[in-house]
Amino acid sequence: MSFELPPNNFSQAELNASNKSPVYVAVAVGFAFATGSVILRTLARRKSKATFGWDDYSIIFALSLLYALDVSAVLSAAKYGLGRHLPAVLSTVVPFQKLGIVVLTLWLATAAATKASLLLLYYRLFSPSRRFRLAVRLGAVIVFGQWFSLTCITIFQCRPVAAFWNRAIRDAKCINLPHFTITSGVLNLLTDVLILCLPIPMVWGLNTTKAQRVTLTSIFLLGIFVCVISIVRISKLAAVNYDDPTWRLVDVYVWTNLEASVGITSACLPTLRPLLGSFFPGASTAESSDKKDSQPSSQRAAKAQFHRLFEESGPEVTPQSFTRGTNDPWTSPDLAGGNELSSMDRAPTGPLHSVNSTSQTEDPHYPTRSTRRANYE
Repeated sequence: MSFELPPNNFSQAELNASNKSPVYVAVAVGFAFATGSVILRTLARRKSKATFGWDDYSIIFALSLLYALDVSAVLSAAKYGLGRHLPAVLSTVVPFQKLGIVVLTLWLATAAATKASLLLLYYRLFSPSRRFRLAVRLGAVIVFGQWFSLTCITIFQCRPVAAFWNRAIRDAKCINLPHFTITSGVLNLLTDVLILCLPIPMVWGLNTTKAQRVTLTSIFLLGIFVCVISIVRISKLAAVNYDDPTWRLVDVYVWTNLEASVGITSACLPTLRPLLGSFFPGASTAESSDKKDSQPSSQRAAKAQFHRLFEESGPEVTPQSFTRGTNDPWTSPDLAGGNELSSMDRAPTGPLHSVNSTSQTEDPHYPTRSTRRANYE
């Protein structure tokens, strides 16, 4: 069974005790941070005149799942005994157990949607690299497989399913709930680390200064906060004694909601550069360059650099010398906050490689205009 009734040796003061406030505080704080970060992400997109992509829609979907998770946690505390000792709320054990399955299912879905948003963002940023596209797709398969398998185990952890909340059912078979929750937390942490480290080799392959590569890396590594909270949550799960679940699971509910909220917040932070450009080295220079130097030649030069860095095949060409500010990675149409953090759909109509007309005529292997543009479509 999922729990056993504790011995009824509680004093009246203990039976009247309530520990619900940490749940309410965690839900309120997480709600504020997650909602605020998505709103700021939307404002950043509007400021940079960037179009919404699938990564943006995915994070909005994750936010809606977080709202459902928050409602479930609040209901568990307000109506179904979370934060009270079990003998004092025996009449609410069945709905509490049912809602516990809902909470765990929503947590898994929120985490998967957040990771999908990050993977889609990576795909837009670094799509010219075939190997990186393959790595992102493999990561998506891992995330989907983890979400699907853990969700099925969560729902069908007992046979019959009703045995999870109905202790009167005999001959029921249930998995070891403490071991399963810890395992699911560890797997979630491992995929967090995987997705966190995925873009780092691409960032350090950029042809820019070391300081700017460190800045870009630190932006992508902001998700380390989620990993820290995941570790704390796992430690709370390991310390739970299920003889009094309504009382002892309070910390687990708190860190579950915070993990989902901080995950959404961290997924939005890399897209906020247009609003927070002054905090990043070279950002202001990049923005001024975007405004003052909007000729096709600078866009072609930036795209030529990006193609040279990330495309695995193709002729060797020498990019045109950058004008003021274009040696900053933020001025690339693919990494620029002034245009769009990941505007791969805005390929220039002119030549993508800067070469003079003589070299283009003499080199029979120089790709045609249609071939060069196909690399970015």
